[in-house]
Amino acid sequence: MKTQNWIRVYPAAFVFIFLGLVLLAAGPRLSNAESTVLIDNTTPAFYNTDLDFLLDGTDMDRFPLAGTFVGEHIIFTTAPDLSPVDDILGNWLTSPVPELNGYWSALQVIPVAWPINTENAIVYALDAGGGASDLLATFYVDNGIHIWVNGAFQYGARDPLGTWYYDIPLGNLAPGLNHIQVLREDSGGIAQWAMSITGSPAPLPGTSCELVYVDHAINAFGVAIRNQQTGLSDISVAPTNANVDIPSFDVGTTEPVIVAISKVDVAANALARFAIEDLDSEQLPCDWANVVKQGSEVLTLEGVTQAQPLLTIHNGVPGFKKLHVTVEGETLSFDRLSDDFQLEQDISQLLTTGDDTIQVRGFGPPGTSATLLVSSGELDSM
Repeated sequence: MKTQNWIRVYPAAFVFIFLGLVLLAAGPRLSNAESTVLIDNTTPAFYNTDLDFLLDGTDMDRFPLAGTFVGEHIIFTTAPDLSPVDDILGNWLTSPVPELNGYWSALQVIPVAWPINTENAIVYALDAGGGASDLLATFYVDNGIHIWVNGAFQYGARDPLGTWYYDIPLGNLAPGLNHIQVLREDSGGIAQWAMSITGSPAPLPGTSCELVYVDHAINAFGVAIRNQQTGLSDISVAPTNANVDIPSFDVGTTEPVIVAISKVDVAANALARFAIEDLDSEQLPCDWANVVKQGSEVLTLEGVTQAQPLLTIHNGVPGFKKLHVTVEGETLSFDRLSDDFQLEQDISQLLTTGDDTIQVRGFGPPGTSATLLVSSGELDSM
């Protein structure tokens, strides 16, 4: 699909060259949105220059023949047919990670000019941290461009003269590694561009505590502790019936620290109550517990704070058939539990005093168990 805005016809190629250079020198105007520059002309990317003239004439709106100086200003809302160059591009639009073949360069700064009448392709690999929203692209291109985000087509345009495009919306970036793919086109005169993509980065997560593995056969457990904002300063623990191995780590690290926990008496309940400090000297608690069916005995956690709104339950093997978690007199019932099943529950509405008590009771045959983590964080979005 295309949108035709206006028709312009110019008699000589020097008009393209002159006006294109003027526009490129003028630079983009500032976007209205206050955001962070994620990609610009200095951002390294993977580069494929082997398309040459192979797309010329396959789509006269997007890829006209070499030396075409007339035509319409067109906005494209659908992706181009690139099947004639599939073997050269490879799986460059594969998500989450493109599969780049031997036609692609290593990471390099992308030249602002390229051989006239040719096309080329670019893949930016962008670590978005906690994610980014409201991506906006502002760019000059002579002549055409197509843009994908993580393999999903977002925008295409072509102008016979070359022009600026401002604040083109490209959607959002997920946390972690993302890829932005670009195809540039030229049909004569000059072949130049300038590119800026901005976005609003999501704040990086603060202190988090996550259950990362449970080995039922040997009663071994792993908890990942991390702070991506300031980094970690200290991790301390008060264990009950548990051996806790906190590995050494560099102060200020933002990488996860994997804490290993094993039980001393596998037939009894176990606790590990962590105090986690970041570089701003702020402390956050995290409580790990393994509950074993022992008659009517109840495991009790005291002093749970409002900074621990996330309850993670990983049922054992064999596991409980039912589990009651009572917070200040309010009971949550988890029924029909399967072995080795994990779930998360937001308990923020039940934590009212800042010094709350949680009681856990499991229902099942003797020896059944479950592992719990009461921590900061939010439910994973589906």
